[in-house]
Amino acid sequence: MKVKDASERDIKQMQKDGKSFAVFFYTPLCGTCKVGERMLNIVLEMHASLPLVKCNVNFAANLVQTWQISSIPCLAIVRQGILYKKEYAMRSVDHLYQRLHPLFIINQAE
Repeated sequence: MKVKDASERDIKQMQKDGKSFAVFFYTPLCGTCKVGERMLNIVLEMHASLPLVKCNVNFAANLVQTWQISSIPCLAIVRQGILYKKEYAMRSVDHLYQRLHPLFIINQAE
């Protein structure tokens, strides 16, 4: 399972709908982003229904400015439509799993 791309419009709609999800902001030429995405793909293998998408910052200027994304890679966690947390350090698969697991639980309850 791979993290799916989402447009800025898709993400804004998910936020407007009050959903809980995570967005992995990246650029295609960023080596650290590629490593972070591989780790997130492993997390998705554990929880295929995890609400996780990725977004190329080159095509999401308004969202990057609104959410004040200061560097990439960035994992933005949204709870019930509200930006909850931004994670810039892609430390390990376990670290990312711990950050994202609550979204799995929230979505099971919704």
